[in-house]
Amino acid sequence: MRRRDAFTLIEIMMVILIIGVLIGLAAPAYERYKQYTFTRTCFANQKTLSSALQAYNLDHNEKRTDFPAVMPVLQSGGYIRMVPQDPGVGAGSSANYQPTGVGHGFIIHDS
Repeated sequence: MRRRDAFTLIEIMMVILIIGVLIGLAAPAYERYKQYTFTRTCFANQKTLSSALQAYNLDHNEKRTDFPAVMPVLQSGGYIRMVPQDPGVGAGSSANYQPTGVGHGFIIHDS
C-alpha cells in the first residue's frame, strides 16, 4: 500500500473553491455594513452639529445657521471639540454640512 504525504490537485482545488464561495458570500454583507456605518456616522455628526448650534443660539440669543462659517465659532466656544470629519473620505477633510431649513436637519455636500 502506498503512503500519501501530500494533497492531491483535486483536494487543493476544492479548498480554493470553498474559500472563494465563502468570500463571495461575505463581500456583499461587508459592503452593506460599510454603508450602514457611513450612514450612522453622518447621522451622529448631524445630531452633534444640531445640538451644538442650538446650544450656541440659546446662549447668545441668536439664530445663526451660516454653515460652514459657524463651525470655528462652535469649536472655539466649546460647543464641539472638533469639526466632524467626512466619513466617506476620512481624516484630513471636513464635510460641508448645510442646514435643510426644516427642524435641525443638515445635508452633507461634497467639499
